[in-house]
Amino acid sequence: MVELSGVTPLRGVQTSPRALGKSSTPQDAPSSELADKSLPQLVSLAAELADAPPPVDFAKIAEVRMAISRGTYEIDPVRIAQALLGYDQ
Repeated sequence: MVELSGVTPLRGVQTSPRALGKSSTPQDAPSSELADKSLPQLVSLAAELADAPPPVDFAKIAEVRMAISRGTYEIDPVRIAQALLGYDQ
């Protein structure tokens, strides 16, 4: 993983399985996969996932920084307002 100094993860970036077009519901997972996991293993996995930092798209960050430095980054105030209000269009 490439780390950039002074970069913090962006909030509001959709990285959930649903945002990526994948299902995240347990009933969609193979039943044998869930049946093979004991409750302590599932709790341990959930704790690991909760402690993990959110995924960061460093390529996208570099792209946005480059556009800002070139003066070509476009700001869409309507899109920003919708994101702040939680609307997904």
